[in-house]
Amino acid sequence: MSGEEPKKLRSPIVTVLGHVDHGKCLHPDEKVLLTNGKLIKISSLVRGSPPDLRAGDYEVFIKRIPVLSMGLSGYVSKALTEGVWRIKYRGHLYKIILSDGRFVRVTPEHPFLTPYGWVRADEISKHDMIAVPDSSIVNSNSPSLEDGVGRVVLKSREVLFMEVNSVEVEDYEGFLYDLSVPETQSFIANGVLVHNTTLLDKIRGTAVVSKEPGEMTQHVGASLVPASVIEKIITPLKNMFPIKLTIPGLLFIDTPGHEAFSNLRRRGGSVADFAILVIDIMEGVKKQTLESIEILMSRKVPFVIAANKIDRIPGWKSFQDTPFTLSARNQSKQALEELDKRIYTLVGQLSQVNVPSERYDKIRDFRKAIAIVPISAKSGEGLAELLAVLAGIIQRFLTHRIMFTWGPAKGVVLEVKEVPGLGHCADVIIYDGILRKSDIVVLGGYEGPVVTKVRALLMPRPLEEMRVAGESNFINVDEVVAAAGVRLSAPEIEKVVAGAPLQAVEREEEIEEVSKRVAEELMQVRFSKNIVGVVVKADTLGTLEAVVSMLENRGVPVRLADVGPLTRREVIEASIVAKENKYLGVILLFNVKAPPDIEELALKEDVKIFRDNIIYKLIESYENWVTEEKLRETYEKALKTVFPAKFQVLPGYVFRRSSPAIVGVRVLGGVIRPGYRIMRSDGKPLGRINQIQLKGKPLQEARSGSEVAVSIEGDVLVGRHFDEGDILYTDPTEKDLETFITDFRNELSNETIELIKEIIKIKQKEDKKFGLSILFKLREFTTGLQH
Repeated sequence: MSGEEPKKLRSPIVTVLGHVDHGKCLHPDEKVLLTNGKLIKISSLVRGSPPDLRAGDYEVFIKRIPVLSMGLSGYVSKALTEGVWRIKYRGHLYKIILSDGRFVRVTPEHPFLTPYGWVRADEISKHDMIAVPDSSIVNSNSPSLEDGVGRVVLKSREVLFMEVNSVEVEDYEGFLYDLSVPETQSFIANGVLVHNTTLLDKIRGTAVVSKEPGEMTQHVGASLVPASVIEKIITPLKNMFPIKLTIPGLLFIDTPGHEAFSNLRRRGGSVADFAILVIDIMEGVKKQTLESIEILMSRKVPFVIAANKIDRIPGWKSFQDTPFTLSARNQSKQALEELDKRIYTLVGQLSQVNVPSERYDKIRDFRKAIAIVPISAKSGEGLAELLAVLAGIIQRFLTHRIMFTWGPAKGVVLEVKEVPGLGHCADVIIYDGILRKSDIVVLGGYEGPVVTKVRALLMPRPLEEMRVAGESNFINVDEVVAAAGVRLSAPEIEKVVAGAPLQAVEREEEIEEVSKRVAEELMQVRFSKNIVGVVVKADTLGTLEAVVSMLENRGVPVRLADVGPLTRREVIEASIVAKENKYLGVILLFNVKAPPDIEELALKEDVKIFRDNIIYKLIESYENWVTEEKLRETYEKALKTVFPAKFQVLPGYVFRRSSPAIVGVRVLGGVIRPGYRIMRSDGKPLGRINQIQLKGKPLQEARSGSEVAVSIEGDVLVGRHFDEGDILYTDPTEKDLETFITDFRNELSNETIELIKEIIKIKQKEDKKFGLSILFKLREFTTGLQH
């Protein structure tokens, strides 16, 4: 299209990172209903032993599991999980027992669907009615149920309500589990419908309630909240936020979290125009928060902070779907003081990582501080302010970024999957231009650029049309306009990798140039360099780029980066590096597997493999290993090296004169250890320290100022070879002193340097050249200290 087309803004693309609400979890023995009717323990969906986590810490496992759920239509339907959560928990569990005997054990926050809406477990009472599928269990007495596997037959797709017989509360300490089901935010456990709301769900839900028919547009992998709906939500704030919306709406990426955000990549930044970083106000900044901040800043994505769970502040009285400003007016002085205290604890924690922040209503210039908006994803308090601040900042500072461009579409691949009846499809986010059916597109693939032709563009059916049983929830469209989420069907789409760029081509003669640009972008992320560095493998281009970026920011060079399972070639690459540098001759796997034969090869080549599905934990496990290995090597080297030291034999503390001699000493400088050779002040050798003791207990070392007993083995006799009150020295070789000043520089001080000079002077009585090179190095070191 020509430049004559009218200028307009597209919907900004917004993603949610940080503390997605993982507090709503189930007992590990509860059974999840799969699409094939099988029941399987939720804990069995995660392989491997749980790590040593603290209470409140959690892990996320990216897993696509077909489950039965309550769809947007209100009927039981099929859905696909995005991940499995595992959290370390200590507290109460609520056992909700229904009239037919079925039960489910959940945390207090876990909601159940009642005829009056979603209600928390700790608010459920006897005789309440909660939702269950219209189903029956086959072979309920089968031992297989005790093993975690059973089978359920659906009588219909209806959701029924069953009476609660009783509610029991029990103490629990251990691991709990939950499923993330982005399409429906619900699944069925132990025959009961359970929910997993997040801030994103609350935004979507509020938008659905506020909409007029035809206002809401469903997208693939995203939800568009139109400007008309945002204006209704922020209406109570008009006096405080006199915003006239010029953006069409806000396109929220449906799947929260680092991995989904990582795939919203584009050359030099991110497809996401803005982000909401969710922080639990009761917990403050955690490691996951720091990882989110690092990724956002590396991709240059502006963000606001949603300080979630204000409803849990002691004394806070919640007002459903009320702006924070209005809710705060009805709170006690104590509750507001506690809120302020927690907000400024958050401000302090963020300042420590160079992120200036302030509560949104106290900021004069939003370019100089990150806005913190207090919210409750549970009650909806603060949601109006969050959307107002979000829209206001975007319209004030980011209009240049969201200016719509008429022309061929540009996008990014979120996911590639097989869809029944369609074959392989790609879910993509279009951030610029228009994508039409039959367009030629170039996408990034495992083996390089993939050139293909759009066979079909699929968008979700409008909500009000989703009640027709048996029909697909997707409809064919002829074109999509940025910003949009769409499902794309095309030949060879199975060759495309998630996180890869998509670019439409208007004319066939442009294919070569566009393919070249896509190939260059792929090579920036997937590379092999002839340097000493680690090997990184990940499941998508986005997560690969994020892991590599975080490693390089920490000064860890990367030799090879690629997507897909570990291969023989990469193990060999790592083994080559390991021969030169054991700390860099390693492999880091993010959410990908190593085949058994490749594992064996790595073991044979002595190549260490690190693996995790949380980025910061993957890097942390590598860094911890490096630290531990270096400490171990340093300790072993220290045991083999005689450090410089001098000590005085204490008068009146000769416990044994020979075989071995045992005397009390005061260490005057340096450090002594068992096995050290010692000498007199005239350089005459005396033997070795056999043992060091303090009050009858053996010590590994004694440092300056310590008074201890030492046993000296060798042909020495107290009174003949040395006397009480004498000053003795350790007897290091030149190599010992060289190792000491090179590898143990942290031990060097002015006092230690003078001690080394003293020992060299003693040793030079026998060998005039002893320690000359060491004295030269000490002069260099002393000069450095002075500067």
